Amino acid sequence: MPVIALSAGGFLIAGFLRDHHHASVFDAALGDDVVCGAEIGLRTKLVPKLESSVSLFLLDSASEILFSGDAGDTSASRPSRRYGVEWTNDYRPLSWLSLEGDVAVTHARFQGDDPAQAALYASLAGFPAAQIGNAPGNYIPGAPDMVASAGIRLGKKTGLFAALRYRYFGPRPLTEDDAFVSPATGLLNGQLGDRFNNGWRVQLDAFNLLNSRSDQITYAYGSLLKSDSLFTMCFPAAGAPTAPAVVCQNGVMDSVLHPVEPLAIRLAVVGQF
Repeated sequence: MPVIALSAGGFLIAGFLRDHHHASVFDAALGDDVVCGAEIGLRTKLVPKLESSVSLFLLDSASEILFSGDAGDTSASRPSRRYGVEWTNDYRPLSWLSLEGDVAVTHARFQGDDPAQAALYASLAGFPAAQIGNAPGNYIPGAPDMVASAGIRLGKKTGLFAALRYRYFGPRPLTEDDAFVSPATGLLNGQLGDRFNNGWRVQLDAFNLLNSRSDQITYAYGSLLKSDSLFTMCFPAAGAPTAPAVVCQNGVMDSVLHPVEPLAIRLAVVGQF
């Protein structure tokens, strides 16, 4: 990947990647996964002891890889484009104190049309409960519009140390038409310990300090519950189903989540030999 210096503190990065590792998967769909990208930005140390950079980026993929929560596997999908801005900061005012803050805002969308999804949506006409979440669109499921983190660390190479780090993931679309969206997720982790001159250290790690109840992983896919209006049409107590087979196979789209793990504490003793 070539890097071209623009000026003192500036940078330009451009790259091209052809993913041969997954070529056998993509040959039958969209061909090899070709990714092209570019980034331009500015890095500065204008503020004493603060290194800060801001960059604009663009990333085109010939085949977006999507994870299916229902099937538990990945599949090649349509071409996609991402562009956005990233801002990173590393501040070390004292030898025993450092602060970090990063934020990235991204616009991620599929490129082109999706005839297969449009055909599925049309086949569900007359059954709005089955159509919700199945309309064709360009949103990329699982792609957040914003990711951010901030942290503080205290301590030197030996002696007492402590750290706090907060990570934020913005809302993510779960379907191409953006009918289902996962909530934002924020997690605060902490660390406290002591490093010894002989290479050993004792540390206490705390995960999800605020005991957040947000979603760790969220998917959207179709199913049929007995409480769904389509259930009795697809599985009548007597007689044949009154809903088309495609409607019953699709079911009613809904979100399925795995919650964030509750507050957890871990004690570790680590040594070097």
